Amino acid sequence: MERKPYRDFKDKTRAIPIVAYENRWISVVAPGVDVKLPSAGPVLLRLRARYAGDGYEAGDSPYLAGMDKRKGGIWLGGAAIWRTDIANLSAELLADGSGNSKGTRFEVQVDRRFSAGSFGFTPRLALQWVDRKYVDYYYGVKAAEARSGRAAYAGQATTSLEVGLRVDYAVAPKQTMFLDLGATRFGSGIRNSPLLSRSSQTSVRAGYVYKF
Repeated sequence: MERKPYRDFKDKTRAIPIVAYENRWISVVAPGVDVKLPSAGPVLLRLRARYAGDGYEAGDSPYLAGMDKRKGGIWLGGAAIWRTDIANLSAELLADGSGNSKGTRFEVQVDRRFSAGSFGFTPRLALQWVDRKYVDYYYGVKAAEARSGRAAYAGQATTSLEVGLRVDYAVAPKQTMFLDLGATRFGSGIRNSPLLSRSSQTSVRAGYVYKF
């Protein structure tokens, strides 16, 4: 379940399959795929492809009536991962491979898993920078889309902050249940959009995983 920040947006709850696979060359954790590159010392390097379900349809909210559809897409780029005894640090730089927004995004994240019996707790903190093209596509208002109460808006590059917590429970040696909570505080380039009714976005994800 994800609460998008658009005005009068109809919150959506979806069920999706979880697929994970890893070998020496690739790592698959839906909705993304990594191709493993030679490491640079302790830093793991990856080529990355990931689907992001950003965007909306005009029918998702009365306020969005008359807006062109904003599509999600496949993002392509690279990532670096550094695992230490203190925490895990990761960074990724991705570009919109679908060409919908023609945007670029960069994210750096720190997380650490704590074990307590059959439970695991993984808090995370992330900063995400997105360029002007990304903001303009997903949060901008073109002149042809402007109307009374919805002014034209040209996006600006901005940085958002995400905090989250993932809790997992080992039901059996090959079975795990998890709950993931996340909240994102948008940067001013997104918050200033007339399409938004709030300055943050929250999400809740729950799942069951069986390992073969």
